[in-house]
Amino acid sequence: MTLLIFLLAVGVYKLLGWHFKPSHDQWFFTFGDWLGQWLQDLPRLSMLLVLLIPLCPVAALLAVTSDWLFGLVGLLLQAIILVYALARANLFEQLQTYLGYWRSGNQQSAFHHAEKIFSENQAAADDSSSLHAQVCRGFLKQWFEQVFVIVFWFLLAGPLAALFVRLLSLYEQHSKVIDASQLLYVLEWLPLRLLGLTFAIVGNFALGFKAWLAVFSDWAKPSCAVLFDWCLASIGINEQALVDSSDEQQAEHLEAVQSLLVRSLVVWMIVVALLTIF
Repeated sequence: MTLLIFLLAVGVYKLLGWHFKPSHDQWFFTFGDWLGQWLQDLPRLSMLLVLLIPLCPVAALLAVTSDWLFGLVGLLLQAIILVYALARANLFEQLQTYLGYWRSGNQQSAFHHAEKIFSENQAAADDSSSLHAQVCRGFLKQWFEQVFVIVFWFLLAGPLAALFVRLLSLYEQHSKVIDASQLLYVLEWLPLRLLGLTFAIVGNFALGFKAWLAVFSDWAKPSCAVLFDWCLASIGINEQALVDSSDEQQAEHLEAVQSLLVRSLVVWMIVVALLTIF
């Protein structure tokens, strides 16, 4: 059942190209701001309530509709929840759009597109080399936080867990609360290590596994930095090689990163299918 829900959500998200927009998160920000003002002297309680209260009606709705139409309504509802928890844009398509602008010589459009989609990573991008490198960082960071972690917790604990992680990510981005960042880091620790190992398996195993072992137990290094190093090692390069490459080589490196992520997802889909069968 879990695999079927996952495939249904992927079909809606990827094949049909339908996904929720950032404006659909405004209700959560409004609710969080209101509750935060009301409980401004109790920030941890405020964070806990902001994250858990929205889950209550969703859990009740899942319980009520689980048997409707032989379970089809419950299945569809879980798929919708997963789609809501996923990224607000198809990151693979956005990366291809960026590369299309760049290869056509429209560097200004490439920069503005990167700034719009990967905005948190563009402040220091003052030349093509640093722009490509930071697009790679932004692409990996968003794909990991908005796709892989969500799918991981959905497969492990169901739609409510995926929704909780998504709401926590939104809360952390909006409020910049340290407790939210720490909790999100804890929830990302295991899926990040498993993804890094997957990178090594489907990529350059020797370099990828060596990089994976080097920082496996490092709790101090940010998740996005660890992910970036592991990904580059698994495609056979390092950050300096990425920066020093020609524009066309850097574009090819970005496509290699995208291919690595696709292969990693395929591996996890096969694993889930085997676990479902056996």
